[in-house]
Amino acid sequence: MKTWENYKVDSINRLPGRAHFSSFPSKETALLNENKYTQAYKNLNGCWHFLFLEAPEYSPENFFATDFDTSQMDQITVPGNWQVQGYGKMHYSDLWYNFPINPPYVPTENPTGI
Repeated sequence: MKTWENYKVDSINRLPGRAHFSSFPSKETALLNENKYTQAYKNLNGCWHFLFLEAPEYSPENFFATDFDTSQMDQITVPGNWQVQGYGKMHYSDLWYNFPINPPYVPTENPTGI
């Protein structure tokens, strides 16, 4: 059974949930509630390496490793939608799922982004 089809697996390497707080150097800056005044804030907007795959089973080994070679990957803008940026195809439907519903099995064509 594929990991993503196992209904008993709801996460892999996920950190436990927690409350979100921000620290500020003073009460005055805390009252402004602007992220530029805290060192704990990291803006993730920008260009990110991106690898589009037809299905998750085509994922390269150890793609999650910090020393993984990303030199052959494309880049996409974050935040963004990979379909709008030229990967895969749009699949919006306001009526019903446009793929077979057959739990726990996932369709063979399952576009995946890394």
